[in-house]
Amino acid sequence: MAERGDRRVYRTRRSRTGVSIGCGSTGPQPAPRRRNERSLNEAISNLNLIEVPLNGKRFTWTNKQFPPLLERLDWFFTSLWSLKPRITAPVSSASQPAFLKGASSDLRTSDFQKVVQESWVNSVDVHDKAKLVTAKFKRLRQDLKSWKKSLPNLSEAILNTKQTLSLLEIVEEFRDLSLEEWNFRAILSEHLVQLLEQQRIYWKQRDTIKWVKLGDANTKIFHTNSSIKNRRNLISSLKLPNGDSVSSHDDKADLLWRSFKERLGTSEFTFLKFDLDQFLQSSVDLSFLQEPFSKQKIDL
Repeated sequence: MAERGDRRVYRTRRSRTGVSIGCGSTGPQPAPRRRNERSLNEAISNLNLIEVPLNGKRFTWTNKQFPPLLERLDWFFTSLWSLKPRITAPVSSASQPAFLKGASSDLRTSDFQKVVQESWVNSVDVHDKAKLVTAKFKRLRQDLKSWKKSLPNLSEAILNTKQTLSLLEIVEEFRDLSLEEWNFRAILSEHLVQLLEQQRIYWKQRDTIKWVKLGDANTKIFHTNSSIKNRRNLISSLKLPNGDSVSSHDDKADLLWRSFKERLGTSEFTFLKFDLDQFLQSSVDLSFLQEPFSKQKIDL
């Protein structure tokens, strides 16, 4: 059994810092808090649960004030496995979740509108109105493709931002951050939110399944389903009966033609066993067809 929870109860006095980091607490603990600590520890002991230690950090929540108040509100318990959950960098919430929940996405970049405007206002040597609009859209498409190649990789940018935020969070556990570091962390947090929103929009637009909704996290299964839909299944080569492989289009087409021809078979001409001349007697003199009707035929 494994359990994770956001508890507003502390197990020990070391689960919370005071005004000065490392002092443990600002003073004596109130009686209700001590009773809650004892009740929580007794329940854990009765259930034979083992606390899973955090890897990399001591605290999971900050009030984002100066100086900060750091607390550990997330606890991990298990009875079977030895796990070491890793706390990720916070995004918009003050609490740090154990697992971060994470073209229309290009619209959120700062240079997108500038690229579109510069590409659209440039003149095109076309007089027909319909052709003019078509030519501008084609050029805009090429300009956007070239501009997108200059953008940094979205996944790498998200990873680097998270690692930098995690480093600042670890530093904060041992000393107060300077004003420059504090402002830098706030800028990084806002930047990370924008990057995650771009990533969410990208996968939401690429995938059309109904269970990708606004605000949901996109896991690997979403990305796999999206990639499978865009995959083009092509026959790169075919093997001949003698074991050789052919890869050119003409050779593959000829091999498929001969294979289906052998399977379906061919029709051969069969000689007629009867003489058509005996059934079709030719009449040489057909002049009687042009003779006028006689009186006897009319009377009949």
